[in-house]
Amino acid sequence: MEGGDRLSLENIRALLELSVEVNFQAQGRQELYGWVNQTLRRQDYGRLQRAGKGLVRRYVAKMTGLSRAQVTRLIG
Repeated sequence: MEGGDRLSLENIRALLELSVEVNFQAQGRQELYGWVNQTLRRQDYGRLQRAGKGLVRRYVAKMTGLSRAQVTRLIG
């Protein structure tokens, strides 16, 4: 997904509220991990407060199709 990691937290919140299925199609595990890493960096995940981190986690889960637990392990 081009530019998907450049969304503001408000845009992420709006996207999550939509019931539309949106998926990121990675060619392999490396591309998926790279996209997640880039998204976390652009959102400055480490400095976000709890609510912001939750939004970013839900966004990553929705875009990748990974479960909540898988996203938590991947971020950790």
